[in-house]
Amino acid sequence: MPSRPTPRLPVRLLGVVAVLALVLAACGGDDDATQDASGSTTINVPDDHATIQEAVDAAEPGDLVLIAPGVYEEAVDVETEDLTIRGLERNGVVLDGGFELENGIRVLVDGVAVENMTARNYTSNGFFWTGADGYRGSYLTAYRNGDYGIYAFDSVNGQLDNS
Repeated sequence: MPSRPTPRLPVRLLGVVAVLALVLAACGGDDDATQDASGSTTINVPDDHATIQEAVDAAEPGDLVLIAPGVYEEAVDVETEDLTIRGLERNGVVLDGGFELENGIRVLVDGVAVENMTARNYTSNGFFWTGADGYRGSYLTAYRNGDYGIYAFDSVNGQLDNS
């Protein structure tokens, strides 16, 4: 009995199937955080995490915490090194201490950049780095804070600009 030829998919169709499989694999996961080619993740507030503190706590070194416009009534402690915390709109991303919270963003580790946001109404500082080696604060606005708007204490190898 003669054998039937095995049906074969055209090479072009196989390529399309392979690409679709890769796209579907990349879409997996529990949240919308995205990873770039270097392995760093972008964590979006409030889409991936409701608060800045939750996003910072979930971040790994090298990650970007990206904050959508809104008023955030919280005090954020950063204890993960080498993060970038960036607002999408300098005057639209506002941390508000309500004259009750001590610091807007307090950085306790090395290599953290805070960018493009506003802090107001804190009893101490809007943006505060302490004991950090390597830090950056760029495009920050701070007003009506008890001590300093932007303050780096006992910190070295840092830069504050356009603030």
